[in-house]
Amino acid sequence: MCGVYLLGDAVGLLPDKSTGQGCYGQDIRANDLYPTPAPLTRALLAVEELPHLLWEPAAGLGHMSRELSRAGHNVIATDLVDYGHGIQGGVDFLKLQRAACDATCIVTNPPFELSNDFVRHGLRLCEKVCILNRLMFLEGVGRSDIIDRHLVRVYPFRERPPFMHRWSRGEDGVWREWEGKKASSAMPFAWFIFERSPTVSGTTLQRLSWRDFDNEARIGLTTAGAALL
Repeated sequence: MCGVYLLGDAVGLLPDKSTGQGCYGQDIRANDLYPTPAPLTRALLAVEELPHLLWEPAAGLGHMSRELSRAGHNVIATDLVDYGHGIQGGVDFLKLQRAACDATCIVTNPPFELSNDFVRHGLRLCEKVCILNRLMFLEGVGRSDIIDRHLVRVYPFRERPPFMHRWSRGEDGVWREWEGKKASSAMPFAWFIFERSPTVSGTTLQRLSWRDFDNEARIGLTTAGAALL
């Protein structure tokens, strides 16, 4: 598996402190596990043209990766933490110097506090980066370099999405979803599409309803040819 080969190349690399890369340790990032509800991933698949090979570098328990795979994509699913579930753990995305398996497109829901670093580093490694994030990611002077120069499309959801509840590891070592009362998110979310070398100027916006994709049959998901690499 090419992902393992790249992981070997990354071992021992020092983080680039000048850009903030690598300054958050595993003790912080390991606790930021909020799996992506399936309708949000399906919505992206319905509106954005994606290459056959995709890389999910913050795969967690594989919720997003498996939706991408079921839609017919080959998916490289990696994460800093080894959560199991067929995901290649121990891969620190922010320390890699080239894309896993020569992937050209990243699709991910990164830890919010690392979103800027994920986009910047992702564009160094790949031609295209798609991230799910809070709509407020459009704000702020500190990310003007990526928003003003590389953001080509935004897909905000008209309704607040299903709440992304934190998963935690029990005493038996098994990761489980919050079992209390579920609610809709209090925050608006959107898909943000970045390109290393945009071919047009400006950013286009298209609103989506995640409710349109709450039934997987509506977009004809298939398992034919799909694989997690």
